[in-house]
Amino acid sequence: MRIGFAWCVNDIDVHHSTDDFSIIKNLVRRDNMTEKEFEQRIDAAADRFEKNITKKWNNNKCFRRSMKSISIMAETGLILGAEHLAMRGYKTAAAWCARLGIVGVISDIITSIIFRKR
Repeated sequence: MRIGFAWCVNDIDVHHSTDDFSIIKNLVRRDNMTEKEFEQRIDAAADRFEKNITKKWNNNKCFRRSMKSISIMAETGLILGAEHLAMRGYKTAAAWCARLGIVGVISDIITSIIFRKR
């Protein structure tokens, strides 16, 4: 099976340098490729992304705190959303949202204590 792409990053008018889109350019080309080749390119891009995030996580305390804060805010949003759902009568969905939010906040706090980096 062949997958065709008729899209190119160079056609997009952006204010960033083309280096910002190097992963996309390497991932998507105008030529045809097999599904296996496409999956290999996706996996390679995901591996590069994971390595960069891991490097950033290990070397930057501000980045770690920002990511933990975003995670806690999302879980708090689940808890607040559960209250809203309960008021509208969706008790089962509210219970699941509340449980997931509480478990998430607790796990973030525990992992922050256990894996504390200075």
